[in-house]
Amino acid sequence: MRTALFISLKDVRRAYRDPAGIAMMLLAPLVLTLLLGAAFGGEVGQSLTPVPVVLVDEDGGESARSLVGGLEAAGGEGLLELSRVDTREQAEAAIDAGNASAAIIIPEGFSEAFSGGWSLGGAGIQVELLQDPAASVGPRLVAGVLRQLISSFNGAWAAGAAAAVEAGAPGLAAIPESDGGFPAEPGGDLAAAQDAAEAAVHRFRELQAGTQPPQIESQSPRIGDAEATEVSVTGAVLAGMMIFFMLIAGANAARSILEEDQAGTLARLFTTPTSRAAVLGGKFLSAFLAVLLQAVILVAAGWLLFGIHWGSPVAVMLLILMGSLVSAGLGVMLNSFVRTPPQAGAIASGVVVFLGLVGGSFTGTLSAGGAFDVLRRLTPNGWLLEAWDLTMRGAPLADLGLPLLAVGAFALLFFLVGSWSFRRRYA
Repeated sequence: MRTALFISLKDVRRAYRDPAGIAMMLLAPLVLTLLLGAAFGGEVGQSLTPVPVVLVDEDGGESARSLVGGLEAAGGEGLLELSRVDTREQAEAAIDAGNASAAIIIPEGFSEAFSGGWSLGGAGIQVELLQDPAASVGPRLVAGVLRQLISSFNGAWAAGAAAAVEAGAPGLAAIPESDGGFPAEPGGDLAAAQDAAEAAVHRFRELQAGTQPPQIESQSPRIGDAEATEVSVTGAVLAGMMIFFMLIAGANAARSILEEDQAGTLARLFTTPTSRAAVLGGKFLSAFLAVLLQAVILVAAGWLLFGIHWGSPVAVMLLILMGSLVSAGLGVMLNSFVRTPPQAGAIASGVVVFLGLVGGSFTGTLSAGGAFDVLRRLTPNGWLLEAWDLTMRGAPLADLGLPLLAVGAFALLFFLVGSWSFRRRYA
């Protein structure tokens, strides 16, 4: 045991004296987390930053002011960052300059279309949405908000049109039925119909303003108690990046046995009283310690630099230990089937990237659902990500039993297969 410890400490010191190795183990996951977290907003609950929108009100009427009020309310909820300009040209310039993702133009006649346009067909007026072609998510969000607001005005127009029909307005025949018009009623009073329509519109808007429509609230399932916390985008991404680079570090650390074999120092070591089991144990322990130190540094950096709440300290330490064990076991197994360090590097990189894609390391703890969640459970990093997600949400230790058991089974399997292969080679 003492010999294995000396071997492991020697390899760990060598690993952390290599600038390129340190950059791969520590800097790469932090930089990628910073970039990906910034790209997705980095907020708790995976929320997006407000979308910058410019507004042009060419109408200025009552209905237009009501629509503007709805857009401002969406801005108050953090969906839109609304600013006003006077002309279409200014709105287009704001988009071209990259200061806005979309522009909303309320045309002249908008208010009239919803209060007295029943005989003129004014309800066919259109609100324009100009979009930045380089943006994708923002304009779709703006279109959704605008569509929801416009639907309420369509409801008001329908209420007014229905009131006009009941009053029997002959002027309704001016609107073709194919365009949403209604058949005229003979002998109707147009003035009475107009009055009834306008009264219906105002009443509809008053009722709508005074009531709270049904809301849909979308949340991720909470595991554990009712006080479970949401997971930030940065925390989810760093968890995935940390596990991915732990697997790489485990493979790189275990590669030292091939390097010493190629250099001839391993053969000389076997001529000493040191047993092959001690040598293999030392290599496994060196990979374990190197990855363990890497994980501790990354967890501490995530807490200090990004303010990530990792969860219970006991659960965090268990996950770090199990992640280090499975990374070291995978590294020993992969290096046991190749002959040279270049081969080990190529094969290990391919296997780790494949596990990262299937296991979800590049999406972090964000679940894609469906078959993807089934596939990720066929990998050790998929189970680790599930455990990290539970921990960051405040789940009790009992809920980590199955993920940790699965990771431990992978670690044991990898080590047994790797040690069997190495014993056969150096028998």
